[in-house]
Amino acid sequence: MQPPQITNAQRRNNNHRIRFNFRRRHLATSRQDSYLNPTSLIRHEMATDWTTIGRVRNSTYRESTLLALDDKKTPAQLHQDLPRISRQHLSRSLRELTKLRLVECLTPRTPRYRLYQRTTKGNHIAQAIRELK
Repeated sequence: MQPPQITNAQRRNNNHRIRFNFRRRHLATSRQDSYLNPTSLIRHEMATDWTTIGRVRNSTYRESTLLALDDKKTPAQLHQDLPRISRQHLSRSLRELTKLRLVECLTPRTPRYRLYQRTTKGNHIAQAIRELK
């Protein structure tokens, strides 16, 4: 999805950030004030996302990888914590969790020794999964 084109008047008024975040996150709301209020966007982003929880719980590899990633770790360290999951499956689940924005790579340009950690959204999803168990 392409970001919307921003005019010079919008750049001057600095209104394009709110509109871009609103469109990018696909927030559907009928309130006009939430469109103009950036704090409501943050609150909505922190709300429990049941689709993402279902996507993570659908795979035991994704679920155990997300729950085991409590601190900054490499895939090799995750493999030591989760010996039943092969490194290929760990790498694939880390890629899928990165696409879901639950995990971020702290060293994306290095081919070896990649460090991964959970994002704030990942922490909220992991807490919700622990509460469901």
